[in-house]
Amino acid sequence: MVLAQAIGAADAGASTDRISAVTRSGFTVFLQEEEAADQVMPLQDLGWIALARGGAVEEGLLVARTGPRVTHELAEIGFGGDFDAPIAFLADLQTTRGADTATVRLGALGPDGASVFVEEETSRDAELAHTAETVGYAALETGLIFGFDRTLV
Repeated sequence: MVLAQAIGAADAGASTDRISAVTRSGFTVFLQEEEAADQVMPLQDLGWIALARGGAVEEGLLVARTGPRVTHELAEIGFGGDFDAPIAFLADLQTTRGADTATVRLGALGPDGASVFVEEETSRDAELAHTAETVGYAALETGLIFGFDRTLV
């Protein structure tokens, strides 16, 4: 599961990341401008983090994806149990099935699940319908996150 975000302001216009082809060894990502813009983006830094799917509510961390079922309508995500502590919820689209500029939005969040939807931007037209995308997400108990040093190969 990959989370990405543009860093800086190389272009004054609004943009969002679009991720696709996520595998254990890599992924594809590009920045997409609002539809009414010229679609010419200058080079820009992009931050990302990849998380292995797994974990469990009882462990305080759950990383998963929905499969291609999240559209412009609310989609429920169950965590398979209730978190005992407050949680943070991070999500990003993992596919680029629809051509319109879009991002994932949170509808609601509770200890046992969340609801999400894909929201298209409306700079060129008011149409908001979006095809089914896969959403990757991480639900984790808030607080300190401890890491360790690891050499990447």
